[in-house]
Amino acid sequence: MVTVNLLGSFPSSGSSTKEQQSKAYWTGTTPFAISTAKVSNTGIILSVSNKLTERVYLTAIEVQDGSGNNATILAPNQVFNAGEEAKISNTSFTAFNPCNGKATGSTYEFKAVAFIYTQGPITGIRQQGSSPLIGKCAAFSCGDTVSFTYRGNRVSYGTVTSQAGKCFMDRNLGASQIATHYNDSSAYGDLFQWGRLDDGHQNRASGTTGSTTSTDNPGHNNFIAANDWRSPQNDNLWQGTDGINNPCPSGWRLPTSTEWSAEITAGSWTEYSSAYASPLKLTTSGSRRYTDAAVTNIGVYGHYWSSTVTGITAARLAFGSGFISTYTDFVRGNGMAVRCIKD
Repeated sequence: MVTVNLLGSFPSSGSSTKEQQSKAYWTGTTPFAISTAKVSNTGIILSVSNKLTERVYLTAIEVQDGSGNNATILAPNQVFNAGEEAKISNTSFTAFNPCNGKATGSTYEFKAVAFIYTQGPITGIRQQGSSPLIGKCAAFSCGDTVSFTYRGNRVSYGTVTSQAGKCFMDRNLGASQIATHYNDSSAYGDLFQWGRLDDGHQNRASGTTGSTTSTDNPGHNNFIAANDWRSPQNDNLWQGTDGINNPCPSGWRLPTSTEWSAEITAGSWTEYSSAYASPLKLTTSGSRRYTDAAVTNIGVYGHYWSSTVTGITAARLAFGSGFISTYTDFVRGNGMAVRCIKD
């Protein structure tokens, strides 16, 4: 391994002065520099630039915390062209995170930071900084990336501010990308039965059964073709972040019917086209019928669950050509899209 040691450190001084010195140092390092660093108790986002006049391949970023623990916090495996700057994030950064348990505004410090990269035929080059990276612990802000486990895999979704001022994920649960059109099949995502957890039943091609369950967790991944998959019903399965089967990650939940209505009003939505044109990029993802588990109306209608229950049914947002509204009478056994909102 080739090691590039970067000279420079700064003397003892006040925390604000140390932060200024840290920023001055890390914005001037070569080949990789850090222009901004945002560290919260769950993640880190670095704006990294390549100051060389040639392309390099960044393999990993390693840090050492105040206790001397070394950890790879970011493994972007990303090509940086000459002069290119990009944001690199890890929103599930918990081990060795200096902001864990600290209040927003507290000072964090990484004792050491190193970049591992490839330049031309030489691999494993280590750019070792000689000064700490210091800043203030930040809170989550809408626009940050959220990483969580979904269907057994780690996924990362962006976040957007809606027209009603709420923070939503930028895609449906199970979608592989942000929608590029109202009928973008890669953005349709999965179809949940109301109140069920992330157990695989939401896969559009999952198996089916007609047998209902009396428990909150059916213990299988089949779509249950019935008015309600649970008998007797449980109204508390998707209520807020603490809902028993909330499929959204910690701190996120399903919108209420009132919150969907507020989006319609704030965005002056009239049909599928205005729902897609909004920051949420909603799609005509269709639905899965409770009677026979058939997936229908793909590309024609959009159906999104809310957390609101209305008697034996549940409320939803629905739209198509020439209409959009919230409805309170949809059978809970139907499968529909889920879009998570920040609590």
